[in-house]
Amino acid sequence: MRKAILAAAQITVKPGDKQANLDRIARWCDRARAAGAELVCFPELCTTGSTSGSPRDVAEPIPGPTADRLSALARDHDLWLVAGMVEADPDGGRPYNSAPVIDPAGDIVAVYRKIYLFSTERAQFARGHHPCLVHLPFGCAALTICYDFIFPAYIAGLVDRGAELILHPTNWLTTEQWVRLGYDQAEYRAVAVARAVENTVWFLSANRWGPCDDSAAFASIGQSAIIAPWGRVVAEVVDGEGLALAEVDFDALQTWREGVATYLQDRRDINPWRDE
Repeated sequence: MRKAILAAAQITVKPGDKQANLDRIARWCDRARAAGAELVCFPELCTTGSTSGSPRDVAEPIPGPTADRLSALARDHDLWLVAGMVEADPDGGRPYNSAPVIDPAGDIVAVYRKIYLFSTERAQFARGHHPCLVHLPFGCAALTICYDFIFPAYIAGLVDRGAELILHPTNWLTTEQWVRLGYDQAEYRAVAVARAVENTVWFLSANRWGPCDDSAAFASIGQSAIIAPWGRVVAEVVDGEGLALAEVDFDALQTWREGVATYLQDRRDINPWRDE
């Protein structure tokens, strides 16, 4: 049986204060491990938040001081750990919005650099160019960050290459102005459920909660969740800090694909554009 207890950690982040944020991450690693988690995923840019200055001011290499602290936490808690951070460009260019994947021995086994950059991110960060799949002891996971999941063809490509679990550190947010325009915060959850169902894949999204920049103009909306391939939300944290924790059965995913939802095969076999 391929089962694992996974956790999406929903936390608040103090902009620019790496020490405070790493201390908070450490406390939630304690709680995740005490709850039996084997993997914990933290939100996008959770080690620094969004600062008023340039991301270059808080960027670090990987490995580097922040990544080393995260590695120690993974090792000390015997956890797979994923957390978003600002990665310095080794060649001195714009930094990357990245997420290292760290194994329970504390080794960095992969680093994903966000490929799809939203709005003003394009002026602050360099775009990643390489999708990231990691073979975990219990299944194959693909890394995405925030805006990446808006693009169904990208997620489909990850699943076609073997992904059984989408890990999604994010900082999905809102503003008062957007709400006045009619923006519905439920969009975030709806997209996550759609990606899980259309790809018959487990989806774990870890979002931040509360004010997310120095001005407090932007607020992270929470709603972190673990979603099953058939669309059921099996664990969630709607607001505040907390852990969305669930035992994930990767064999059940295969049973669902073979016995009920043949979406992936149909997607590969049927091409209405080719058949015109």
